Amino acid sequence: MQQINTAKPDVTAMRTLVLRGLPVMLDDASTFYNTCFASDTDEAWAQVPVGVLTVIDEHIPLLPNQLYLDPVSTAIIVEGGIVIDNLQNLPQAICLLFGLSYALNLDYPKNMKNTFNFFQKVMLGLGQNKLPPKLQSLKNLLLS
Repeated sequence: MQQINTAKPDVTAMRTLVLRGLPVMLDDASTFYNTCFASDTDEAWAQVPVGVLTVIDEHIPLLPNQLYLDPVSTAIIVEGGIVIDNLQNLPQAICLLFGLSYALNLDYPKNMKNTFNFFQKVMLGLGQNKLPPKLQSLKNLLLS
């Protein structure tokens, strides 16, 4: 929350915050959200099954849990390779990854399954309304 202007928050910054924060409560996003410098090689994410890559300038320090609200670009990684590149921000990348999962009939990433189910069932209202207890309790907290 300290990384965004709470007095006049930007909608993209708030969406980025939610998308980065939701897995903290539901899953382990350690291999899903990746960050690299523009000059890095593809070897850094070769072992990532599905994820999002945020590319930043070399002059910006690489810190854990940083939102990087103004990246050089954002990309989608599937099976260690970049499938969609030059996206503007993290929310756009997550939306495209969600659609790509449906179009290619991909399973949700194992380490992010609860988060993607929350996107699908609570945020988008798709599929069955019955939620696992962990997701139901988070939904109840958000709606109270």
